[in-house]
Amino acid sequence: MSPNYATDYTVAFGSWYQPGRFFRTTDGGTTWTSTQPLGATSYNVTFDAIAFSPGYQTGGADQTVFLGGGSGWVFRSTDGGVTWARSTTGVNTSDLTVWEVGVSPAYATDHTVFAAGNNGVHKSTDGGVTWTELATGQPFGSQLAVVPSPAYAADHTVFAGGYGGLVRSADGGAT
Repeated sequence: MSPNYATDYTVAFGSWYQPGRFFRTTDGGTTWTSTQPLGATSYNVTFDAIAFSPGYQTGGADQTVFLGGGSGWVFRSTDGGVTWARSTTGVNTSDLTVWEVGVSPAYATDHTVFAAGNNGVHKSTDGGVTWTELATGQPFGSQLAVVPSPAYAADHTVFAGGYGGLVRSADGGAT
């Protein structure tokens, strides 16, 4: 759901039934539109993670949405999901599925995004254009979830969890 659902009525989901499709409604579910971020080749790809930027609002200045899925990729849309750009620079794509995307609550100023997947956690500080693998201090490889603190801009705390347990970083993922 959009963080401004009360005013923009936006909900989105990625499909497993129709793989490779992103669906969005801006009227609370009465009508839906869909796009295929990978085009005709997306028939065998599913979207495992969708995240809106905290300032997202349909028709507003910030309409950023992130998608994560198989084959080690993250997509970013700045127009609410109409068009997509694939972001893989710096992503370890070997055996990587992105299970969750966590967006900093201060995204409007710090442009920080995290992606949790089979190879751990990746971080972007340029809005998802380039990524850095955060391997230092992660005792477990596969991470299924990543959540920045509500006060991330001040405390730089981020949590990641997977099959092996939960890890916490107090320095934005450096350790």
